[in-house]
Amino acid sequence: MNKIFSLGFCLFLAGCATAPAVPRFTENDAGKTVAVQKGARFEVELVSNPSTGFGWEVLPTQCKIERRDFRIPEERRGLCGAAGTETFLVRADFSGQSELKFVYRRVWEKVPPERTFSLTVRTTE
Repeated sequence: MNKIFSLGFCLFLAGCATAPAVPRFTENDAGKTVAVQKGARFEVELVSNPSTGFGWEVLPTQCKIERRDFRIPEERRGLCGAAGTETFLVRADFSGQSELKFVYRRVWEKVPPERTFSLTVRTTE
């Protein structure tokens, strides 16, 4: 009976374990070189306000953008024109080094971007 209880308890604990956190990079990391395992995922989180027409655009890169989300913090929900964050789930599915660059702009305007963000991503085996 003790062995069955112990096994059940171990399985319960294993089910409660969380997956390792995905590394997250923000505007504070702009211009840095980061090392990640080849094939690893990480997030880039950037302040954004699409109600103004601005949004982050990813320039061509070897990194793969797997998902893009926009979230407004709970305390600002319901406010007209509230800013939030755009979060990009990125996979470094290449060997070597690649620049990951974002520009914050209105796509219809032919002017330099309002802001830029870049990371140099270096993969390790």
